Amino acid sequence: MPGCGISGIILSIMAFLTSLHALADLPRHNPVPGGIAVIPLAVASNDKPVVKFGERPVHVARDQGGWSAVVGLPCDILPGNYIVTVSGGQQDHTSVELGILPHSPRLPDPDAGNGGGHVQGRSPTITLPQGVSARSIVNITMFSRIDYDHALAAGMDPDFQFRAPVESTYSVDYGKLLVDGNLWCHDYLSFFLPAGNRVYAPAPGVVAGIDPTQQGGSRIVVAHGDAVVSVLANLQDVPVEVGQAVEQGEMLGKVGALAGDRTGRLDWAVALNGYRIDPLQFASAP
Repeated sequence: MPGCGISGIILSIMAFLTSLHALADLPRHNPVPGGIAVIPLAVASNDKPVVKFGERPVHVARDQGGWSAVVGLPCDILPGNYIVTVSGGQQDHTSVELGILPHSPRLPDPDAGNGGGHVQGRSPTITLPQGVSARSIVNITMFSRIDYDHALAAGMDPDFQFRAPVESTYSVDYGKLLVDGNLWCHDYLSFFLPAGNRVYAPAPGVVAGIDPTQQGGSRIVVAHGDAVVSVLANLQDVPVEVGQAVEQGEMLGKVGALAGDRTGRLDWAVALNGYRIDPLQFASAP
């Protein structure tokens, strides 16, 4: 990864995020594929417990005087019961059962009024815009070279109040996509909009990586805090550098043009404990 090592990135993140207030609001509990599970922990200690989902550490936050685990769930996880392990506090090791539900229909946030709000449920399959082929947006290697584990550092509380990175409605949703008879996880949002539109940081963080994409643009990784990462792909005219702290709404670059086409495209993925979740769990549609 160009610019600086992982240790330097984490130190930059810690220095930047220590100036932020404590975690304001936890995301909504929505234990479906691509969603988030918020699990209250029966730990009375002031010492933050260590929580893992499988082998992956997850974010742990203060919640009404106690602790809660915030667990990201992958797009392809099957409904059923799973185990989250907890270490620390008054017990050296315990476990909590986590029930994953099937996808539910998209529902409005009852606390957001008529203007909508955070998404409670998502459709399991995607309807593509006219003229966009399924094959054109499936790129299973697009994010495979990104190491999300560099965002795992104790004591850093992310801000879960994200904003969309562009001033445009998304064109291709997060969910399952049928390609050549097979279901693929399109586990990010794709925006089709004119090249040259500005791309903004969806939340405060530190630029943890910049590398080229197959389309000729740049891919930017922004570490937002403990276990939370954004990846924005196909940018041009990038003014930021690896290790640089960015504020929410700060420009990261411009939408790059697609080869052989007059339009542009931006892909936005959000990873929580290494799993790419629906970005609209944190941010409403623009």
